[in-house]
Amino acid sequence: MGLFSFYTKKNNIQEGPNRKKLENNDTAYIWLDDYCQNEMVLAKNIEFIKSQTLKIFENSSGDKNGFNHCVERQQMPFSTIDQEFRVDGLERFLIECKIPKFPKIKKESKRVLTYEKSDNKVFGYHNFKLFFDIEGAYIKNLWFELGLIVSVEQINLINELFYNLGESYDLVIIDWFNGELIDLRDKRQISNYTHRMFK
Repeated sequence: MGLFSFYTKKNNIQEGPNRKKLENNDTAYIWLDDYCQNEMVLAKNIEFIKSQTLKIFENSSGDKNGFNHCVERQQMPFSTIDQEFRVDGLERFLIECKIPKFPKIKKESKRVLTYEKSDNKVFGYHNFKLFFDIEGAYIKNLWFELGLIVSVEQINLINELFYNLGESYDLVIIDWFNGELIDLRDKRQISNYTHRMFK
C-alpha cells in the first residue's frame, strides 16, 4: 500500500551490533518493542485495520527512529482463537514447509525456556522469525521479524510460506510501523513487501 512509507522501516534499527552480540543460533529472542509489529491476522479484520491505522498516524508524529509517543491499538474484532486456529496444525504446516523451529526462546531479561515449556513459539532463521503466542491448543497472536535476505532460495521460501499461510488460513499482514496492509492471498503484494529486504 505504501501510504505511510515515509517512515523508516524498523528493521534498520533491529539488527544493531548490541542485539546481534546477544543472540545465539539456537535461541530466539523476543524483544517487547517488536512484539506484534508485523502481525498476521484474519482477513475479515481489514476494515478495522484501516480505521486503526488512520487513527494511529493521524495522532502520531516521529522521525526515522520511530514515533515519539504511543497510540494504543484496539483488539481485533475477529481473533485467531475465535476461529480455533490450532497450534498443532500450524506446527505441522511449518514443518512440511521445511521451516525449522527454535529449540530455545528468551523474552528480554527473562530466563531461557525450551520450545515445549514456552507460551511463545518460534520458527525460522536468524533473519526471518515467525512467532506465535499460544493459549491452550490455540494460537492467540501470530507475527514475524524480517531482516536482510541475501539468498534467492530463502526469499522464494518466505514468499511461498506467506502465500500458503494466506490461502490456508485467510490471513493478511499489518505492518504497524509503516502502516502497510499486505494481503497474503496476493503473490504480487507479498513479493513487493519482502523484496525491500532482499539484497
